[in-house]
Amino acid sequence: MTPATHRSAVDFFATYAATEGALVERLPEGAVLVLPESLQAAYRLPEDLGLTEDPEVAREEGYLLLATGHPLLRAAAESVLQQGDAGHCHLPRSPGPAPSPAVLQSHARDRVHADHGRIDIHSQPSAIYLTIVRVGVMLKFRLSIDEELQELADCWTLADGSEIPPELAKRLSSSTAVPGPAPGANAWAGEGVAAADSRLREKAAERAFELAAQRSKRLVAQLGVVDDYYEGVLASIEERSAKTTEDRRHMLAAQSVATRVEWERRRAEVTDEMMPVAIVDPFRLHVFGVPAWRVSAVVKRGSRAYPLDLVWVPMISSFLPPACPSCGSRATLVAGKSGLGCRNCTRPEATPEPVVSSVAPLEVAASPPPASSTTPPPSEDQQGRARPAARPTPTTRAAADEAPPCRPAAKRPSGRATPKGSSGRVTPKGGAASNPGKTGDRLTRLIWESVLNDSAIKQNQLVPWSPMAALVRLYGSDGPALAVGMPDTEEPRRFVSETTVFPTSGVAETIGWLETSRGRELRFVFEWRLDSGRLLSIGPWNLGLVGPVLLGGYGEVARARHANLLVAPPFSLAPLEPAARLLLRQSSEWLGLGFASRCLAAWWYLLEGPPGEGRDNDVEAGEVLAAAVETVIARRTGLRVTTKATAERYGCALTATRAEITRVQALLRHAPAAGW
Repeated sequence: MTPATHRSAVDFFATYAATEGALVERLPEGAVLVLPESLQAAYRLPEDLGLTEDPEVAREEGYLLLATGHPLLRAAAESVLQQGDAGHCHLPRSPGPAPSPAVLQSHARDRVHADHGRIDIHSQPSAIYLTIVRVGVMLKFRLSIDEELQELADCWTLADGSEIPPELAKRLSSSTAVPGPAPGANAWAGEGVAAADSRLREKAAERAFELAAQRSKRLVAQLGVVDDYYEGVLASIEERSAKTTEDRRHMLAAQSVATRVEWERRRAEVTDEMMPVAIVDPFRLHVFGVPAWRVSAVVKRGSRAYPLDLVWVPMISSFLPPACPSCGSRATLVAGKSGLGCRNCTRPEATPEPVVSSVAPLEVAASPPPASSTTPPPSEDQQGRARPAARPTPTTRAAADEAPPCRPAAKRPSGRATPKGSSGRVTPKGGAASNPGKTGDRLTRLIWESVLNDSAIKQNQLVPWSPMAALVRLYGSDGPALAVGMPDTEEPRRFVSETTVFPTSGVAETIGWLETSRGRELRFVFEWRLDSGRLLSIGPWNLGLVGPVLLGGYGEVARARHANLLVAPPFSLAPLEPAARLLLRQSSEWLGLGFASRCLAAWWYLLEGPPGEGRDNDVEAGEVLAAAVETVIARRTGLRVTTKATAERYGCALTATRAEITRVQALLRHAPAAGW
């Protein structure tokens, strides 16, 4: 393999020409590229050449204008496709000391998730070079005899065959690498190429299927033309056979059989011509050496400790997803009682620990039977008390995969009978704090069964003026699902949850994963009151931990990773003032719908809440109040925001925003503990 510069001229030209003029990998304006000697001699060009797509820049700065159809582009593309673009390259290691174990441990606990376990770092990081393979191919699709389509496809893999995070691939594709293998790296023996080739061929097959679906109407029309022609020929033969003599009818019958055979052959030929055929033509193979740090860690579950190796990549300031010790997949790990593995390799325990709920299926609640129904009453024990409904048996991942994607046809009531003389209280006797694990499990089931059954959570199960109450007011039963990123086209199926108690604040936090009807796994975090078991808030993350990351120095990378959650909120049928809708949209796009529910809860408390200290004057809704509410709630959450930045986002005067923030802080000083 000859050394290859990552951002080579032939690399750029091949990308340009292969996509028929659409620049996929754009270079910075005025970039200087080094041309091969063959192209310099053929076109009498200098060794260093400035390229641009802007005619004015080309005219004023003396750069070469690249337009569609330029002969230099075609020649360079043909050159790289014939000779190939292969070689070793690496990124230099940044100077400076290694990250401390304490810093890596905080990042590991924040970004590497192992259900039911806690990650501890117990070694100093060691410097390594990751081997990352980039395989580029030209996909050629023959649409017909005289029609062909070309597309480029890239695949980035680690040496073990697993894909790298998208943000790392994006950074590598735009970085400047040093030619040659990484210093001290072992000789590369082709690891990762087979896995990349398999993924690229799957991508080519999927693309060919899409093109076939797009051309299905044209194929039907062409087959209709063929059918009309041969049907006319057969009708003519039959008409002639009815009018001719007996000795000619045998000849016409044979002609009819031959025509039908030709008809079938022509239909197959047209179908063959109109169905896309994919050809995978590899031309690029780059072997990258990427600096990283390896650290030894353990995942602790109680007294059990499972070893785990983690790899920290400074380029993206994140860890690579750890591999499952059993199957090598990069799925979420689960610290079980018998070992550490992904969810497909570990079986949920039948008897969960007090603060952990095992995988539990969700059911659709049925309407209660009419009074005249002959359904027998619930069974009673010897003391005449109604037996509570049995807790569902935990199911394994295999059982989850076999479940149909639609709601089950057989519905049964999910509630339980209330004993005679009971007060009907939701919280178990003794308070939720007496058994927080079971209470967290029950509240998790309550939330997702309300979404599944399209029945909004009742007000007596919500803390007044809380973010969860605001979500229910905005979107009804769909509020919790929308807050964690599940659209109304999906349904909850199963969940895994774990509860942590904070006695000093009187709040418990339940975190977990929710499996949807489409097989997706969504992370959720909700808070509830220990004294009453009522719900406070819900979202896809802990704002106190993830919020600083989204707003910090690497916020661009983190926001790109969670881009599907930082979007405009769905339309709400709840009556909202224009300023309230502005607050909902701005806060949702800034930190997600979970943060927006906190802002709306405080907004409604200011406008509609009970009178208190400093509430003599009416609060007027407006953009300034919206900016002040968002700033105050963000600071209460522990986020550092400036008044100037908030005022610019809402288009308000800085002086008025500062005064309104002071007033809102005074109004909310004695507000109830509502989760914001």
